[in-house]
Amino acid sequence: YGVYGNHGFQKTMGTKLTGEQQIYVYAYDDSGSAENTFIGSKTVYITPDTQPPVVGDVVVLSSDSKKYTVACAVSDNGFVSRVAFPTWTEENPDNKIWYEGWVYEGLAYCDIKVADFNNYNGVYYTHCYVYDGAGNQVGNGNFSTTFNNPQGSFDEISESDGTIYLRGWAFDKDALDESLEIHA
Repeated sequence: YGVYGNHGFQKTMGTKLTGEQQIYVYAYDDSGSAENTFIGSKTVYITPDTQPPVVGDVVVLSSDSKKYTVACAVSDNGFVSRVAFPTWTEENPDNKIWYEGWVYEGLAYCDIKVADFNNYNGVYYTHCYVYDGAGNQVGNGNFSTTFNNPQGSFDEISESDGTIYLRGWAFDKDALDESLEIHA
């Protein structure tokens, strides 16, 4: 499209605007030696978007002792502008934290940090709210997971001839048959 060479242009833009809108187009001077040139303007009618986004079930992708990562499928007839993951624990439902997620190839992701909940061992609830460019939103509130941090005790320490000896115990409730790696 356009004139000889690489001089045509096409652009797709999401917008929250609706109704009749005047769109102005400028040519940008890459060298910075001249002002941007006004190419023209046209009027377009933008139909209001009333269709909310679509969100799938929330699932845990991975977890370790510091966080768990959740994901859910998201889509919209326009564009997804924001995803939020409110999270709280069964023990303290008033301590709700709204995490901002990110979207990549139709999946929304979020890292939930257990330190934000005082490393609580127990049931966590995480929902996913999806917002589109027109301000429509939808939420999915059907997810909970039990998070069990490893538990243990550091009982003794001693030294002999420049070697330090540590003694204690640790286990993970989710893997009782496995030994845990300990870092000191």
